This record gives sequence, structure tokens and C-alpha cells, in this order.
Amino acid sequence: MIRHAIVTLLILVNATAAAAHASDELEAMIALQGQQMQQENQRWQAQLTDEQQQVQGQTQSLLSRKEAAEAQLVRQQATLSSLQLKRQALETQLSEAQEDMALVDSGYRHAAQRLQQRWQSSPTTLLAPNRQAWMAHQAQQAHFPSQAELDTLMAYALNDLRYTAGVHQTEHPLILADGTQTDSTVRVIGGLMATAQHHAQFGLVQPKEQHAAWIGPLSSETAKPLALWWQDPNQIIPLDLSYGAILDSLTAQRGLAHWVARGGELLWPILLLALFGLSLALICAIRLCWWRPLPEALMEIAALKAAPVCRRTPAQSVLQQGLKQGADLDAMEHALKHGMLTHWQRFQWGLTLLPLLAALAPMLGLLGTVSGMIQTFQALTEFGNADPRLLSDGISKALITTQAGLIVAVPLMLLHHPLKRRARSLGLNMEQASAQLMAHSLSLNPQRSTK
Repeated sequence: MIRHAIVTLLILVNATAAAAHASDELEAMIALQGQQMQQENQRWQAQLTDEQQQVQGQTQSLLSRKEAAEAQLVRQQATLSSLQLKRQALETQLSEAQEDMALVDSGYRHAAQRLQQRWQSSPTTLLAPNRQAWMAHQAQQAHFPSQAELDTLMAYALNDLRYTAGVHQTEHPLILADGTQTDSTVRVIGGLMATAQHHAQFGLVQPKEQHAAWIGPLSSETAKPLALWWQDPNQIIPLDLSYGAILDSLTAQRGLAHWVARGGELLWPILLLALFGLSLALICAIRLCWWRPLPEALMEIAALKAAPVCRRTPAQSVLQQGLKQGADLDAMEHALKHGMLTHWQRFQWGLTLLPLLAALAPMLGLLGTVSGMIQTFQALTEFGNADPRLLSDGISKALITTQAGLIVAVPLMLLHHPLKRRARSLGLNMEQASAQLMAHSLSLNPQRSTK
């Protein structure tokens, strides 16, 4: 029993020693692993510290770059604002420059147009034959003239001043009155007029686009001092101080074709209306003059019954229609009224249209005048009104349609009045004859009259 207890005790001691040894080994292993984990932790802590330092460095670098970018953005925004202000200023300057350039271009074109119009009828054109062609070419150009073109224009203007300061002689082709062309010596007296001699006869020279027209021979009162002046330039010579305006007015062909051409598009409806109105008035006049009133000899019932039917006497036709009804006075009255109304409509055919045409013609003329005035004022707005002849020419052209409308309206109104009187007289003749017939019928039937 004791032995068994001792054995058991020894087993417990050995087990305890083994457990203690195992515990020491375990503690050693735990201590070793703890030491290893602590070293690993220190290594990771050092790595984390390095990474944190790197991140802090990168953050500082990014913040610095951000601040630099923000500063650069502020500078660029300030630069952009400055550039926008400069752009607005440049746009304002460009707009002002364009407006100034438009004024300069308008002034140049207006001056060039005035020069072209002045030189077109100026005798100095004979001394510079290429000037008008060059001016016409410049007028078609859309761009502003170059320096060379401005120099050319200045040269033409200076030469024109030099031409107007004296008497110059040149060879120039002339168109005679019969249409033939001949070369002749032309003397240009300043900018006032030009003269030439043809077959010992003296005449004036009117400048044209490609040639010059010779107007002559002149009257003896004008040709004699002109011939003396050709022989001796110190002699007195009559001058045309209107710069060719009077000569142009005297030589211009202003016939019916010229009048129609200047009238414009609205003149043609007025002319067609005049043709239609006059034709209608002529037809009405023929119809009304063809009809005749009832003669006094046929006022008697017996003579009326014996007379043959005449289509030219409307009253006779109406009375014969009434007589066909016999003693029936109601039917006779109805037949007379029906016949008078029928013939009255024939009398009035076309007459009601004549006053309408007479009133429509001046209205169309006024419409043409208003349209022409609008075009004239638009031209004045675009090109200015420095030359009053442009305004007067436009107004005179616009008034042609009003003149034509009045010319058409007055004859139509004058024709309408006698035609209307003729129709009224025929109608009164029918009424008078019908009244006499009814009175005669009532006298034969006193019972009807008492009723």
C-alpha cells in the first residue's frame, strides 16, 4: 500500500518535473516568438514611419504645387481679364474705325459720283477722253480705292483745274447732225464750253460718253463773234455760263417715247386705262347717237300705228309694245314700263363705268408719284442731297404719272357728261311718249279714269 503510494508519488513528481520542463520550453518558445513579433513590429513601425514621412513630404509637395497652381491661376485670370478689356477696347476701336471708314468711303463715293456727273457734261472731258471710263469703272468697285487709284483721281482733278484755267485745243472725233463722224479741231474754253469748225461753219460741241456731238451751224449773231474769236483769241466771245445745262436742255429729245420711258411701270396701266376708256366712250357715243328720239309726227296714235317699226327709235318700239296690249290698260302700263326699263339699261351701258375709269386714272397716277418720291428720297438718303438737280429730276419724273392720270381723267369726265345727257334725253322722250299714250288710252276709257 505504501509502495503503491510511493510509486504514485514518484510518478506525480516526474510528471510535475516534465510539466515544469515543458512549461519552461513553452515559455522560451513564447518569449522567442514574442521577441520575433516585437522585432517584426518594430520593422513595420519603422516602415510605417518612413511611409508617413514620404506621404507628408508628398502632401507638402502637392500643397506647394497647389498653391503655385492657384497663384498661377490667379495670374492667368488677371491676364485674361486684362486681355478681355483690351479685346473690348480693340472691338470698340474697330467699330469706330469701321464707322469712320464707312463715312470716308461714303464721302469718297459721293464726291466721285459728283465729279463723274460734273465731268460727264463738262467740256474738259474732251481733253481727258479716258477719264469717264475710269470713273465708271471706279463706281463699280466694291472695295475702298487703293493709294494708286486715289493718286489717279487726284491727278484727274488737278488736270481738270488746269483745264478750266485756260483755253486748250485738241483733235477729237465729232458726230454730225446726219450721224456721220469726222475728226475736227476742238477748242475747249475752260470748263464752260467747247467749239469746233466744220466746212467753214462754226458750232458748239456737246461732250458724250465715247464721242462729241457737233451742234451747228449757229445763228449769225452767235457764229460771227465765234468766227472772229477763232481768228483772234483776243476778241469777245459769248459763253455758256450754265456749264452746258442750257445746251443739254435744248438738244435733248423729249418726245412721247421719252415721256413714256420716264413715267415708269405704273404709266402703262394708265395708258391702257385711257385706251379702254376712250374706246368705251366711243362705243357709247356711237350707240347713243345711233338711237333717235320719237319725232313729233309720230306722237299721234294713228300715225304711230301706221308707221313701220324702227329700231333706231326706242320710244316707238316701247309705244308699239304698249299698243299690242289693246284695251287692257294694266297690261299696257306693264308693257310700257318693261320696255322703258329695258331700253334704259341699254342707254346706261358703259356710262357708269366712265366715271370709275376717270376716278381711277388720277389714283394710279398718284400711286406712281408716291412710289417715285419714295425711290427719290431713298436715293437721297443713300447718296446725299448735295446736288438739288437730283431731287428736282426725281420729283419731275415722279409727277409724270399724276400728269398722265389727269390727262386721262379730264377727257373721260368731259365725254361722260354729254353722253349722260344724251341717254337722259332719250329716256325722257320714252317717258313723255308713254305718258301721252296712257293719257290717250284713259281718255278713251273714262270708267278706268274714274277708278
